[in-house]
Amino acid sequence: MYYLLIIAGGLMTMDTIWLSTVCNGNLGTALPAIMGVPLLLIGLFKRFFIPWFRTPAGHIAKVLLIACYSAAVVFFCCMGAMLGSAAHKKADYGKDVLIVLGCAVRGERVSLTLKFRLDAALEYLEHSPNTAVIVSGGGHEAIPGIPRRRRRPHNNGG
Repeated sequence: MYYLLIIAGGLMTMDTIWLSTVCNGNLGTALPAIMGVPLLLIGLFKRFFIPWFRTPAGHIAKVLLIACYSAAVVFFCCMGAMLGSAAHKKADYGKDVLIVLGCAVRGERVSLTLKFRLDAALEYLEHSPNTAVIVSGGGHEAIPGIPRRRRRPHNNGG
């Protein structure tokens, strides 16, 4: 059982470390480590935690941990189901405005998430060329976000 905690906690923590190299820092990047570090610590220091969980304070902490992780599993399953069903819906073409949410950009390279968003926007524009496009973002990068994103459609024939 404790080996599973070490493996799960280690994988979640490594996921955050990897994500921090390819994404901008946000809650979604940090969440795997926030959930993984307690599992890793409990798995690694089980000799300390087993007796402590038998104390009144430890029992409360154990119940809270189990409740939080159970709620997280239910939440992520529901979100996964909602995202999965939304991914298969057909686009409603002919709208007046299309908003493309910004995402991580490193120098002149857009992140994979932003690439998918921009590709989906280009596909939408092929079916609905009169739609105005608003691209959000452009935080503190060396090249402001909007001019960089304006260059991208030109690379795709737009």
